[in-house]
Amino acid sequence: MAHGAHRVVNALYHLGPEFKDSHKVFRQFIEAIPLDIPFGPPRLYMEHKYLLKTDKVLAKIESKYRELILVECMEVIAKYG
Repeated sequence: MAHGAHRVVNALYHLGPEFKDSHKVFRQFIEAIPLDIPFGPPRLYMEHKYLLKTDKVLAKIESKYRELILVECMEVIAKYG
């Protein structure tokens, strides 16, 4: 979920200033993840014990944002899809 949200944030940034600040829940979710918790491709280089420890924290953050992100995804699809 974090990797996908990060990709959406990057896509909105590259679409230009009028898109960069839209759909803020994706950025809020990414910013809620502590910097020491890896997501996306960097996870491939982490020790499994470390991932098991940090995944507990990540899961709590994901559960807080899951519904908000799902709703926002549906709005993005309806608006731009």
